[in-house]
Amino acid sequence: MNLFDTRSAADKLGISAGRLRQLRLAGRIKGLKIGSSWAFTQKDIDAFTPRPNGRPKAARFHPRTRKTQVSDAG
Repeated sequence: MNLFDTRSAADKLGISAGRLRQLRLAGRIKGLKIGSSWAFTQKDIDAFTPRPNGRPKAARFHPRTRKTQVSDAG
């Protein structure tokens, strides 16, 4: 079993070590705690699926038909 430290795993994923720590804390990637540091297996790295960069596109605007209330008074 190949183990990678945080920096090596981040390099393999193409992200920074700080971002890898954030992903680990968020539960998006698994890791092994060995002593006071973290290690990642090749399986953990391969299982990670990154999200697309940037903000999501806005949903298309669908105008709602306005419901008119009919009043009995009057």
